[in-house]
Amino acid sequence: MLNKYRRFRGGYTFRKPEGVFKKNIETAPLPKKVIIPLKLRFGSKITLLVKKGHRVRAGQVIARDDETISTPAVASVNGTVEDILQINYFYGKVDAVVIRSDGTSDYMKLEGSEENYTRLSHDKISELIYTSGAASLGKSGIPTIFKSSPARPKSINSIIITTFGTGPFALDDELIFKGRESDFYKGLDILKRILPNAKTTIAMDKKNKTFMKGMIDAIRRGSTTTTVPDWIFVQPLEKKYPQESEDMLVRAILKKKIPIGGLGVDIGVLILDIHDVLRVYEAVALGKPFIERTVAFAGSAARENKYINMRIGVSLEEILKGNVKDNTEPRAIFGNALTGLLEKDVSMPVGRSIGHITILEEARARQFLAFMHPGLCQDSYSNAFLSSCVASSKIKYDTNMRGELRPCIQCGYCEEVCPVSIIPHLLSKQIKHDLCDGAEKLGIFECIDCGLCSYVCPCKIPLADDIASGKRKLIEEGCPVWKVKVKESEEAVKGYRGRMPL
Repeated sequence: MLNKYRRFRGGYTFRKPEGVFKKNIETAPLPKKVIIPLKLRFGSKITLLVKKGHRVRAGQVIARDDETISTPAVASVNGTVEDILQINYFYGKVDAVVIRSDGTSDYMKLEGSEENYTRLSHDKISELIYTSGAASLGKSGIPTIFKSSPARPKSINSIIITTFGTGPFALDDELIFKGRESDFYKGLDILKRILPNAKTTIAMDKKNKTFMKGMIDAIRRGSTTTTVPDWIFVQPLEKKYPQESEDMLVRAILKKKIPIGGLGVDIGVLILDIHDVLRVYEAVALGKPFIERTVAFAGSAARENKYINMRIGVSLEEILKGNVKDNTEPRAIFGNALTGLLEKDVSMPVGRSIGHITILEEARARQFLAFMHPGLCQDSYSNAFLSSCVASSKIKYDTNMRGELRPCIQCGYCEEVCPVSIIPHLLSKQIKHDLCDGAEKLGIFECIDCGLCSYVCPCKIPLADDIASGKRKLIEEGCPVWKVKVKESEEAVKGYRGRMPL
């Protein structure tokens, strides 16, 4: 069923970036070693089941704890446990297992998987998703009969599947979907079996009519009645940033609001993408453990903007080899360019929660008489550059877009683009004058950390950083808005990065 087109206030549509976009999915070489973190961005640390020197197989569960909110960690390569150590990862210090690969690419098939998954019980389907590691997908995990998510299966009343990104280097999932239409529908059907109360909405770019038609046709072919099932809806949306964030998807599609500091599952909404659905299908129907994922690799420093299929735990350094432009100093960001996590240590692993790697060109040189340049390759919210009226121009997004800090000119651009209707420049002033109580009254916790206010500010004021700082101060002071959620999610406390890398 095709829903009516919906949109949200504010936001920004990034102009097309420079670079080559590859139309196929590459497979990275088998890594020499992998590092498997034992803690996700949600949930608890899990119990290690292997020791240094142990032989392991790809797909083997190496850590597990069924008594806490968590999902098992699985080895992504065949080999030997080389070390067990602590690494500084996204969520602080995390225990991790280092596995030295033996060079073979096979894996352990999950016991009990069945291509005709309709013959499996709901509990067995849940077990396969959980033991494969695929239950870790999504921002809050997929609810199963195990404690794989803060939510329980029957509490989920809506599933939203995203199919496009809206950041500067976002790659649509159409390429992942192509050729796997039947697998995708089966993945949706499997999710419906373990989440019986949920209706599924597929969020799609309203302008990509071909992809939308292909999606609807695939669902009709998969259905036994050759019609779109009454629990599946296709929702056209405007492709503008930050539409793919949990908060904006829920607001635009369901006309609901995620509680401050909460997650989609807190109101019964599970948000996944096409890759996640395919991994669920592979676990249940093919018995394939979650040992690899398809990651979007794009940015001004990338040779090509493309998808790369890589083993989980491969180091960022190995992925950068051969994929970065010559004589370029890259800045690697896990996530999109505005809100992603800057990673200076290239030995860090690409974990199972990473779906996008942005590689920006480090541009340190000052431009001579920059104000006199026509700006054919520069972006500007105020349309100050020639690129705004030249349809064929492509923008060069690098790290030298900040400029010099100047006093606020009250232009109101930050307020115009804010998707949650707060006033960033007023919040910034409250925080700088240590008036955090006033910032709370102005709705500081409504901020979803999209970073757009900093991006469009012509005075280059780090508004997103200021707001993040204010949030941290209020959290430290025990702000009552956060008294429950801070305890439940370490990410809620540490996730306010306030980083504007551009």
